[in-house]
Amino acid sequence: MDGISFADKLNDPSLSGAQIKLPNEILANIARRLSVKTLVIAVAVCRAWNSAMTPELYFSVTTRSEVQMKMFILTLIETNSDKRLAQYVRELTIANGDYELHSLLQGFPGIIRHLDWSTIFPKDGHPVRIRINHEIHTLDRAPMGFLQDRLSSLKLRIDGHQADWVDVVSGFGSVEELSVEFDSYHDAPLLTVPFSNLEQLHNGLPKLQQLHLLNVKFAGELPEHIKPCATVRYLKLEVRRGSGWGQYFARKYTHLAKLHLCGQNAFSYKTDNEAKKLVESCQGLEELRIRKLSYECLKMFASLGARLTYVPYDKGYWFSKPLLKFHPTITTVKIKRDCYRGTVEETMEGLKACPLLQDLEWYCRQNELCVDWILHELNNLQRLDVEARHIRLRGKYSSATHRKLRALDLNGRFIENDVYLYLSRYCPRINQLRCIYRRQIEGLPTIYYPNPSLKYLRVWCEADCIFKFTQMNEEERIQDYKSRYSGSGYTEWLHRPHFSPRAITRTKANDIVDKLCAFSLEPSEENDRTLKSVLNVPIVSIICHFVEEYDLEGAVLIG
Repeated sequence: MDGISFADKLNDPSLSGAQIKLPNEILANIARRLSVKTLVIAVAVCRAWNSAMTPELYFSVTTRSEVQMKMFILTLIETNSDKRLAQYVRELTIANGDYELHSLLQGFPGIIRHLDWSTIFPKDGHPVRIRINHEIHTLDRAPMGFLQDRLSSLKLRIDGHQADWVDVVSGFGSVEELSVEFDSYHDAPLLTVPFSNLEQLHNGLPKLQQLHLLNVKFAGELPEHIKPCATVRYLKLEVRRGSGWGQYFARKYTHLAKLHLCGQNAFSYKTDNEAKKLVESCQGLEELRIRKLSYECLKMFASLGARLTYVPYDKGYWFSKPLLKFHPTITTVKIKRDCYRGTVEETMEGLKACPLLQDLEWYCRQNELCVDWILHELNNLQRLDVEARHIRLRGKYSSATHRKLRALDLNGRFIENDVYLYLSRYCPRINQLRCIYRRQIEGLPTIYYPNPSLKYLRVWCEADCIFKFTQMNEEERIQDYKSRYSGSGYTEWLHRPHFSPRAITRTKANDIVDKLCAFSLEPSEENDRTLKSVLNVPIVSIICHFVEEYDLEGAVLIG
């Protein structure tokens, strides 16, 4: 060794930047392990990170409001011409918006308002896939030239005034995913869908892979010739009225992998027969989900050897009359609170018969559910949603680690604090945690989950409260492990006046929060007495790692 440290070499002016710059591939690999907040800071302050990550950050863009969409367009237009950020965009998702596409460019200053979408994303540039995921009501004034050959996903809501919707939609030959919900507004009746319209739609959409038709009313005779379609792999139907659809789709789709049938009401005998024809033709189904099932319908599907993967347990028949043929394939179960009057132990025996069960919603009539017991008995769960008056631990199932659990929803009047300690130790990979406290808050709730896996946190309290929200980094998390509630890290005091009736006014809450912030910096007995005299709402403490997004009482905040 020559005694020169690596740090000395980095400071040596004789070394060029190119010699110490990490390759873009290594930076991109590191970036995939960073939180969104950390990555944004790195890209903003470091030239190397900016150069490496800009193409990846713009590869797939999702906008959730008109403001976000306009900011995105301005960024593409006003950035230096040598960067040309639009060249990096490959997927653009327009989601959760109530605006019309044609109006987005009208409000821009100067020459920008005269641009069209094709100017921003020229046809001779890289291909851009467009997904319109919000439910737009019309395509009459959409930028057709821009969407042509680019629109890959479209979600529409159609009423009786838009009888020509098939003509418009079938003109977008690039569409791979299509969802259409039929509505009746005011004087506009619910549209009927003849099978000839479906044939026209498929002729115009040769790349279609996924079709959702919701609240649909079929009409007319079946075509003499139904051209089979091998591209559609996922079909979701919510049939309001009509016949012949079972036979039509049975002949139309020859390679279905996923079939979802749902309805606003329980399946009728007529609907059962239509569903039977369709399910019977689908021998290669990987996923079958049917809602509003009757017991007779279940027996019918069992006789067909159908691979049912979802059971909405709302009729009290599943455990009292078990259909063992379905147990090996069921992955998702939903148990409603008023559907079964047996014990939770009897319910668990039925659930344990499903070795592939991954997703469970259990709304309990009984007073309590024990999280450690559920995870011990059902160790393949990836998502768990429980609702009971009292959510607690049994205390004798603390030896196994449940690494598969990713999402957890807890909904109860009283959730024991020890539940969160158990989760932080034995469920280390939870990335979504939702906690709902019903009615009056009992005790002093402390939500403790400091594991770095957590990306999204939602806490909702029916009663008025003040949140003590503490986020910590990895070093603080390790130091805090033994003391648990020491409160190290960055702490905010929050009062969110949303939704539920409030015990205190916003002004009063702000005054209490100010005192909490001040007294936490200078703790004393006098301050404690002063605080107790004004604090007439409970404090809900939250201790977690720095999360990317959190929602406290309806106020969504990005970390």
